[in-house]
Amino acid sequence: MEDLSRFKQTYFDESAELLEVAESGLLRLTPGEVDSDEVNAIFRAVHSIKGGGGAFGFTELVAFAHEFETVMDGVRNNTVPVTTELVDTLIRANDLLGQMLAYAREGDPAPAGTTDGTVAALRRHLSGGGGAAQVQAPAAAPAAPAPAPIYADDEDDEAGLFGDAMAAIAAARAEEDPVPPGKLRWTIVFRPRSDLLMSGNEPAFMLRALRRLGDATVECHTDALPTLQNLEAELLHLSWTVTLIADADVDLDKINDVFEFVADDCDIRITAEAPPPAAEVPLDEPESGSLRDRLLWAMERTGWVQAKAARLLGMTTRQVSYALRKYNIEIKRF
Repeated sequence: MEDLSRFKQTYFDESAELLEVAESGLLRLTPGEVDSDEVNAIFRAVHSIKGGGGAFGFTELVAFAHEFETVMDGVRNNTVPVTTELVDTLIRANDLLGQMLAYAREGDPAPAGTTDGTVAALRRHLSGGGGAAQVQAPAAAPAAPAPAPIYADDEDDEAGLFGDAMAAIAAARAEEDPVPPGKLRWTIVFRPRSDLLMSGNEPAFMLRALRRLGDATVECHTDALPTLQNLEAELLHLSWTVTLIADADVDLDKINDVFEFVADDCDIRITAEAPPPAAEVPLDEPESGSLRDRLLWAMERTGWVQAKAARLLGMTTRQVSYALRKYNIEIKRF
């Protein structure tokens, strides 16, 4: 895959903007006068930084952003009360998130214990302890590989800032790791609720069912796993991303059937990627050209309509839009 350094630079530049969004909102966050729009903006900013960091493999940053994000989610759901102590903790967390971004930018690991104190403070607010008692900081949460989505979710991405960078990864993936002819590549993100096991459901059964549908690669995410002293054995703290290469007759309904009895207890996101349909390929399509050649061919064939070219290439419109800019291809106007 081509060097993604300039896309990382875009991520860092736009993360700095998101930190400013979060800081501005936190400075206006006042006990008794909570603006839900402001809280949502702060949450989305932190979530977007986490999502982009996961795509680039910044696991330490993602683990800390998850702690920050979890508290903000509690604030917006009215399960974590806004107090002066909480606001102070969140401002410190935002500053520390900036430090974690700086370490990631330099390619250096954060010094041991960098996030321990702030993580402990954040968790005290989740448990209702606020800032009253001083407790020993827990060990840092395990920094396991975080989900690496093809591109950020528009709904969760503050102003869609990471769309181009995530689309770049997808475009490079499409060029160097194409879907085999006659197959579809499904990406299934499976995040169960923590109490799923109490309903008698077992995630392992669903993962096995997905394996029966094709060639499945399963990645387990442990970024939400608490420290041992805070672990509740009956609760589920794991999530999974499954990449499934399946025959064309494996459709969305068959994948949804796997989760039929747990759909209301999970966050499930399913996306598909397929090669251009062989039956629709004219004789003059580049047989083994570069992505740029195939992009030019598709745009010419579809009258320079990006959405149509995207369908022809088995890409998303966002990927096509990014690739046009990447290869400096000017859109023809008629």
